[in-house]
Amino acid sequence: LAGYNNPHNDYGLFAMETGLPGLLLMLALPLGLVTHNWRARSVYGGVGVLAVVTVLVSSAVNAPWRDAGLGMAMLWLMATLADTPWRRAQDTM
Repeated sequence: LAGYNNPHNDYGLFAMETGLPGLLLMLALPLGLVTHNWRARSVYGGVGVLAVVTVLVSSAVNAPWRDAGLGMAMLWLMATLADTPWRRAQDTM
């Protein structure tokens, strides 16, 4: 087990590496995005909530924050859905 460095649980990994403060900080970003997108009350907000919840659920059984294939794509998707010019324009209509 000495060479094993990926527990396939991001919550456990963050807690092991950074303790409770690091785990809380890791959860603050996605939960903030869920709150922001939920309040948008638009299609883009709904898709944003779905993307963040997908990463949160996936974090319990995998390490998407550290996986280049899934993690980077989902982080990019979460960031672009958080505040988009076309959603702001649609919200003012």
